[in-house]
Amino acid sequence: MPTYTEKLKKLNIANPTLRDCFDPASSEFSDTTMEQKIVTLQKVIANGFSLQKLTTDYCKFYEKLNKPYVAKDLHQGLKTLINNLLQKHTSFRLKLVDNYSNKELVNALTILLEDTTIYPIEAKEIFYKHLVDKRKKYVFNDTEIFNPSELKIAFDEHLNAWGYWHGNLNADILLIGQDFGDYNYYINNDGKDDPTNATNVKLSYLFGELGIDIGQSDNPNTNAKLYFTNAVLGVKKGGMAAPIKKAWYADTAKKFIKPLIQLIEPKTIIAMGSKAYEVISIIYNLDQKRMKEVVDTNPILLDDNKKLFVVYHCSNLGIANRSFIKQCEDWRKIKLYLDQNDR
Repeated sequence: MPTYTEKLKKLNIANPTLRDCFDPASSEFSDTTMEQKIVTLQKVIANGFSLQKLTTDYCKFYEKLNKPYVAKDLHQGLKTLINNLLQKHTSFRLKLVDNYSNKELVNALTILLEDTTIYPIEAKEIFYKHLVDKRKKYVFNDTEIFNPSELKIAFDEHLNAWGYWHGNLNADILLIGQDFGDYNYYINNDGKDDPTNATNVKLSYLFGELGIDIGQSDNPNTNAKLYFTNAVLGVKKGGMAAPIKKAWYADTAKKFIKPLIQLIEPKTIIAMGSKAYEVISIIYNLDQKRMKEVVDTNPILLDDNKKLFVVYHCSNLGIANRSFIKQCEDWRKIKLYLDQNDR
């Protein structure tokens, strides 16, 4: 049976071990440009080779030579290739500290190589799962809040539980609220949302002002290109109306919400409430204004050309600060901008 090397030679690939493409520590890595490496790998895939098997065998070969560090070099090479492909489509990047497995990286690379003109949802899903797994391991240094992963709930495969209502990774609109709820709310609903919750009912009405049917939390309109999350990604104690501490979202804003925005690349961000507005201010280094002032002067054009709309929260407390009639007017102003984008 012909070896990989023999088969690859028939494709006129100069470096049959593929070190030229994968291993930045090899002497051959600098011999070709990133574009040449990508063309080579596309040729390999098009001729029926599995990059998963090639890279696995590659690492095994060097492990037998007592060079296990080659797998780490390969890890960095894969990230470099992926980031090069991503730059055509998104500001999202894999970081040195991100502990993806080589298998995950090869899966993502293979998907991205199949057609470099698009950013497939399958690749986004790999990166999103990694972000969720990272959130599950996050530790809140406060006894008044803890990670949803510490609860025995069935549904915890989104960055925040609100993503079960709308979690489209190709969303045009990203909605950021305050917090999903307290310990009892998580437990009683098994990590999903209660469709009869007053905030959810009002939110459905407000999205109706945009001409968007979001459905209910237990029966979402899956055609809507939306993603919902909250400023606070943990589970608080003390009841649904318990106060929120800045420490609960100041760190996670940059660790999780920022890469989420980069991953989804929404056209519009709606920050619902002062905590959501503060999270966006942390991420984009904005000088915060008073809520009424910023709501009355919507939108804010962010430095990545996304439009930010700040609105009051539609909870009972939010309505006490700005009537629901006024909130409906605020959302209708958002619709004017959305309609302009469609022209």
